[in-house]
Amino acid sequence: TVVVGHTKEKRYINGEDKLLTVPIHGHILSMKKNLKAFFELTNVLKVATEFMHDSSLYNNTLTSFLDGSTWKDMKLKFSEKIVLPLFLYYDDAEMGNPLGSHSGIHKIGCIYYTVAALPPEYLSSLNNIFTAFLFHTSDRGTTKVPNKIMFSRLINELIDLQTNGISVCVDNAYTTIYFALGLVLGDNLGLNSILGFVESFSANYYCRICRSPKPELQKMLRESFQSLRNENNYEMDINTINATDKGLNERCIFHDVPNFHAVRNIVCDFMHDIPEGVARYDMAIIVQNLIINKYFTLDQLNSRIVLYQYGMTENKNCPPKINQSHLNNGSIIMSASEMLCLVRNFGLIVGELIPKSSKNWKLYILLRKIVDLCCARSIQPECSKLLDSLVSEHNRLYMELSNKTLKPKFHLLTHYGRLLLKNGPIKLTSSIRFEAKHKVLKSIANSVPCRINLGHTLTFKLQLQTVSRLLSKSGLDQDLQLGMGTNRIPATELPYSFISKLPNEFLSSVFNASWLQYKGQLYKKGMLMVINYNLCGCTFGKVMYMFSSKSKIPYFVLNRLITIGFDSHYYAYEIIKNENCSELEGFYINELPDSTPTVARILGNGKMYATLKYAL
Repeated sequence: TVVVGHTKEKRYINGEDKLLTVPIHGHILSMKKNLKAFFELTNVLKVATEFMHDSSLYNNTLTSFLDGSTWKDMKLKFSEKIVLPLFLYYDDAEMGNPLGSHSGIHKIGCIYYTVAALPPEYLSSLNNIFTAFLFHTSDRGTTKVPNKIMFSRLINELIDLQTNGISVCVDNAYTTIYFALGLVLGDNLGLNSILGFVESFSANYYCRICRSPKPELQKMLRESFQSLRNENNYEMDINTINATDKGLNERCIFHDVPNFHAVRNIVCDFMHDIPEGVARYDMAIIVQNLIINKYFTLDQLNSRIVLYQYGMTENKNCPPKINQSHLNNGSIIMSASEMLCLVRNFGLIVGELIPKSSKNWKLYILLRKIVDLCCARSIQPECSKLLDSLVSEHNRLYMELSNKTLKPKFHLLTHYGRLLLKNGPIKLTSSIRFEAKHKVLKSIANSVPCRINLGHTLTFKLQLQTVSRLLSKSGLDQDLQLGMGTNRIPATELPYSFISKLPNEFLSSVFNASWLQYKGQLYKKGMLMVINYNLCGCTFGKVMYMFSSKSKIPYFVLNRLITIGFDSHYYAYEIIKNENCSELEGFYINELPDSTPTVARILGNGKMYATLKYAL
């Protein structure tokens, strides 16, 4: 606990109300000690260094932040040191009842961080997202504690991590690791406030990436390179008498951290910009216009949404019914995961009712393509130009169909093509997993009846959780969970010609699982896996059996399906069953081009379709 300032507070002492000066506390958890303990756990340093080495070998695809130009430019400033990038995240979380009469009193400002050098499957784990600093949101602000004072201890620790690093002992060998601040993540309001930009999106210069005025931003289809913020015009703007007229409130506090600048280390948040932003407005316009054109009624649409076969891969994210009031307000309110589920499956839900010539349907397909590219785990740099073109056409069509100007989140999409090249896959810089970390703090707060010095209670409990992990020595081991099954190969169901070709490890020991979970992803029999893909499309295989042995790498026995082709109207692959069910193929999961499963869905026309969660 650190003192970051003082304030006046009324206290009841000896039967009298007295006005006292009391300290304002912030609660910091040492990043240096935590990172040292984390990297001394099993496989952590090995996994991080191997992933960084592998990323340096491939320049034709973007798979992580390490492949983007932001980190490549930063890495040149370090010689032979082992330097790992850090992501910092800021957001406020309500620890009490958000609808109650005392909402806001116990709102906590949270600073989380993670090591961006870890593979994506480990980055998404809440165990690898750490808490750095907690404070009461009401204590921060220009009238109370300014950013520079509130976060001074945090800034000093970031400087120390980059300058002096940490010494870790792994396998009786000492290694010095340094950490550089790569990106500061958060929602748009959070980023603008902590980075020193204006906090009002009705301001004339609300964009933290470019200096275009609001009238231009409301009609901008493509990013304007002439108006981009850079270090030179940033200094000019911040030194003017009225810096707020240029969209700046104060000099960014993170400029004290070496190699970081608010206009160079830029990022946008996919979750708040698209699933909780653009997609809400798009789907409202699309659904409203399709109802007006009498392709279906709202009741018919809701019936299809409820009865649609989401399958094992989407059943936890099923969207709720759409309210007429949401359509009237021009924004469909759903959670980010529910909206993504609706966008991914909307083509199959109502596609058969809509003519191919519909402009509203074209807007949906454009949105679907943008979501596909933003959610891609591995993507080619050339796709940045495709993303720019899709955003330009999308924004033009939205203005035409809605008769409205572009909202701030539509403008932010125009920067996504450049951000793809700078930071790697868009989805990996999303705040969706960091917001899930709020649940950990809220569960702690709800288990404690007292709200006195809540920040101290939260940090103490979080430290106990960290100690528990250190004592159990839980590092980055392969995460494999197996369901019920048998310790034998189903010889009566598999042909001998296939069994004879199984890997040697299954000859001595094998477990035939009914389901399994690997690296956080659930797999069940009947799901579809992508066997291969090319310019002609994807080939799918149906999961028949799942084996595991000493290597603890899942092995899938698949029945190859026949792909008829990609239907651009439904935005899905039309597939049919393979009549020769005896043609089975076996693959380790790391031999497949993509590890995310999907399911087959049969529409009213009797045809079977499969969709992908993102572009391959």
